[in-house]
Amino acid sequence: MDRLKQAMKAFELDGLPEKLTETAIASLWKTHDGRVLKLYHGDTMESEASGVLLLQSWPETAVQIVATIPNAILMEHLPGNTLGDLFRSGFRDEADRHLSHLALRAHATALPVQDTLPTLDLWFEAFFNLTLHADCPKALRHNMERATRLAQTLVSGPQSDWRPLHGDLHHDNVLEGADGYRAIDAKGVFGARGYELANAVRNPKGAEGHLLNAEFQTHRITQFANAMGITATEQTQWAAAKCALSIAWRAKGLLKADKEADLLDLLLSLTER
Repeated sequence: MDRLKQAMKAFELDGLPEKLTETAIASLWKTHDGRVLKLYHGDTMESEASGVLLLQSWPETAVQIVATIPNAILMEHLPGNTLGDLFRSGFRDEADRHLSHLALRAHATALPVQDTLPTLDLWFEAFFNLTLHADCPKALRHNMERATRLAQTLVSGPQSDWRPLHGDLHHDNVLEGADGYRAIDAKGVFGARGYELANAVRNPKGAEGHLLNAEFQTHRITQFANAMGITATEQTQWAAAKCALSIAWRAKGLLKADKEADLLDLLLSLTER
C-alpha cells in the first residue's frame, strides 16, 4: 500500500483525493469531504512537528487541525488567498495590518510552555557556527559579523518573557478562511516575542523591490512592533538577526555569497537609526 493510501486509511477517508500542491517537505491533497491532507515526504512531520501542537493551541487564529499521524495531518480547507497574494496585488499596507492583527490576537492568550518546543538559541547555533568563505564579499562578511554580535546579545538576554512562537509567521503562511485569516505551517519555537514577526520583514517573496525600501520597512516594522508589544528598535534588531539566520541556513555551514546580502545591509542600517 502506498503512503497516500496508508494515510487515507488511517484517517478513515473515502474517495479519490485531489492534489493541491507540492512543497519541499510535503504534498497537500483535498479530500472528498472537503478537508486537506498534508502528507510529509518522510516518516515524520520534520520541522513542523512541534508547530502542529502550537496550531492546535490557537483555535481562533490558526487552521483547524482535525487529526494527525506521525507523517500526516488532516486539517480544514482554507479556500481563500494568502496575505502574500494580497500584498503582491498591491494592497501592501492592508496585508501587513492583517498579519499584525493576527499575531496580536494569537498572543493575547498565554499559552502553556511546551517541552516539545525547541528554544530559539538552539536555532541560532547554525548561524553562530557559520564559517565565512575566503571569497565572501567584504561587505557581507562585515555585516554577518555585526549580525552575529547582535544576535548573540538578543538570544542571551532574559528569558522571563519568552513564549511559544509560530516560528515562521509571514504573509504566505496566512490563508483566508470563512471566518477570517488563519495561520498555517507553524514550526514551533520557544523564544522572544520580537522573533515572531521578524521573518515577515523579509517577506513576502516576489516583493523584493519594496523590501529594500528603507521608509517602507521602517513603517511596517513599527506596525509589527506595536502588535508584539515591543519597541521598533527591538523589532528591527530581530528582523536583522532573522535575515542573517536565514542566510546562514541557506549557506549550510560555509557562506560565500547570498541573495539577501542587500536586505541584511538595509536592516542593520535601520538598527542604527
